[in-house]
Amino acid sequence: MVDQPTPKPIRLNERDLDVFTKHLPCFRITTNEALRRLFQASSVNVVNKWVSRRREQGLLTTSPLGGSSGVDCHRLTDLAVSRFGLDPGLSKPPRGQTLVRVYGMLSFCWLGPRPYRKLSREEFKRRFPELVNRKLEEPHYYYIDEEYDSSKYGVKKRIGYLYIDDGKSMRAILKRLRDLMSQRLMLWPWKPLVVERDRFLITVVTTDDRKKWQLDMELQAQPRPVPVRVEVREDLELVLSEASRRAPKRQD
Repeated sequence: MVDQPTPKPIRLNERDLDVFTKHLPCFRITTNEALRRLFQASSVNVVNKWVSRRREQGLLTTSPLGGSSGVDCHRLTDLAVSRFGLDPGLSKPPRGQTLVRVYGMLSFCWLGPRPYRKLSREEFKRRFPELVNRKLEEPHYYYIDEEYDSSKYGVKKRIGYLYIDDGKSMRAILKRLRDLMSQRLMLWPWKPLVVERDRFLITVVTTDDRKKWQLDMELQAQPRPVPVRVEVREDLELVLSEASRRAPKRQD
C-alpha cells in the first residue's frame, strides 16, 4: 500500500484572516480590484498570486460575475466556511437579484472614490444591540457613513442603510424608501436616539445619472424625515442587465 502524501498545512497571516473572517463574510463575494484596494497593493499581480494560492488550498472558488463585464468574483468554499466556523450559506453562489444586491454593496463600499465600512450582521448586533428588532430585516445592509461637519468642526458619523437598485420601478423604489423611514419612526429607540438626532441616512445605489436625477427630483419634491442620498455605480448595470436577462419578467 502506498502512503498518501501529507497535505501541506495552510499558513495564514493577519491579512488573510481579515479576508476570510471579515471581508468575505460581510460581502459574500469579492473581486480582484476590491482585494487590491483592501490590500493597498500597487499592482493587481499581487492579488492574482494571492487568489491563485488560496484557490489551490481550496479556500476560494471563482466564477464570472456575469454579462459582458469580464470580471471574476470570488467566494468562500465549503472547506473555508468549515475551517473558520462560518455560516455554511456563505459558500453558496448568490444569483439573480441577490447577486445584484451583494455586488452593489461591494461596489459602493470598495470600488467607488472612497471606501465605506460595511457592518456584518454580527458586528451590527454587537455594536447596536438596542437597534436590533425582529420587525426589521436582518441588519446586513448597514454601513458607517462619515461626513465632515463644518458646523461642528469634526467628523459626523451616521448609520447608513444601503438600498441597492435591482431594477425596480421608480414607484416601487419610492415606496420602499417610505417603508424604511416609517418603520424606524415607529420603533424605539430608533426614532429618539437615531433618527431625531440625524444619525441615520439611506443611500440608494443606482446605475446611471438619469435615474439618479429622477430620484433626486422625486425626493426633493417632498420633505422627508430621513435624509436620502443617491449614488451612481455604473458597473452595477452589467450585473443588473445579466440578472434581468435571465429572470422572468415581474411586475412591481
